[in-house]
Amino acid sequence: MPARAAYSMIVSSPTAGLVGGEGTSTWNLSPPECGRYDLETRTTLRLDYQLQVEFRSERLVSSEQEASGTWSFRTSSQDFGQEGDVAEGSASRSPDGIRVRLDAPETEEIELASTISPVGLRSLLVDRAIAGERFVETEVYDARIQAEERLAAAALILPWDGSRRHAEDDPAVPMPRPGLKGLRRWVVYQDLFEEHADGDGRPISTSSFVLYENGVADDISIVLPEGIVHGRLTRLDLPEAPRCGRDRPPAGSRN
Repeated sequence: MPARAAYSMIVSSPTAGLVGGEGTSTWNLSPPECGRYDLETRTTLRLDYQLQVEFRSERLVSSEQEASGTWSFRTSSQDFGQEGDVAEGSASRSPDGIRVRLDAPETEEIELASTISPVGLRSLLVDRAIAGERFVETEVYDARIQAEERLAAAALILPWDGSRRHAEDDPAVPMPRPGLKGLRRWVVYQDLFEEHADGDGRPISTSSFVLYENGVADDISIVLPEGIVHGRLTRLDLPEAPRCGRDRPPAGSRN
């Protein structure tokens, strides 16, 4: 389902060195035409340390074509206002899995075994949650984290029991989003690992969130080395999707 979501981010569990922080995050998914899915995500954080302030930002822009099973992407990051890592390229189905062509940081072609896209991972979690499954393992290609290889994703899906509040249940938060009312929801704990992880096997990305059956997330917690960043849904628009017959998952979701 198309969605434009905005989140307010705060540092909820600072460490001894990190004393606070805040930021914003957006998730914009739209199908501008039948069989095409455009995604843009952006996160900007200000981290307040005892002796300094750091600014970080991350952006992903991707477009998936369902019929051809291809998607293009561009990711970028900034620290202290300086351009950081950039990954740009495209991915497509091949007989043995996925063929990735990187145009940046350098030109390179990579063959990966069967994997899914970030949008496909969200779609898969919803499908498995509705089916009553509690544990999901899959491979995902997420150039924001690792441009040269796929990642292993592991997620635990638990029934929502009311212990995690979110915007719909908080009377202090305005309710401009009736599209969430009455929808089924779950609590998801998700880890991403390097495909060939060794050593202690610690995840390179850890998060948790409340997941609605239409794919919208709320009450997001992201574990950073310095502390935990917590995000709350502050704005949600659910525009009408093109009338394309039966809804189907994005191209990257079933490779």
